[in-house]
Amino acid sequence: MREIKYQAWHPESYRMGEVYQLDLIDGFVEVKFPDSPVAINYPMERVNLRQFTGMKDKNGVELYEGDIVEYYVKYIHSSILHAHRKEIIFDEENLCFCLKYSNELLVCQFSDEFEKVGTVFENPELLTK
Repeated sequence: MREIKYQAWHPESYRMGEVYQLDLIDGFVEVKFPDSPVAINYPMERVNLRQFTGMKDKNGVELYEGDIVEYYVKYIHSSILHAHRKEIIFDEENLCFCLKYSNELLVCQFSDEFEKVGTVFENPELLTK
């Protein structure tokens, strides 16, 4: 069974934290940041929630929505490995985590060769390289 857990990106302080509690009735999320000794309550609209995919990258790092992963592909008739970077998203239509290739194309296949290189919140420039 997949572990259900979340992280929260707080754009005002430019920090990522672990979600300790979600209050769906009152709309609050309790977040613990690595540099803070206590958890802080925020209205849900002030953070971006990221759900754990249940998977890890090739280095054992947990993968969440909004993570950017890098992988290499060798094309037919080529001996060169080509690097690709894609964002992990949740596809609401198919109810699965996918890699975002474009606005229309999603690929719902994961590999143990993926490596997390950043997040869309902290390193959006990684998707343009």
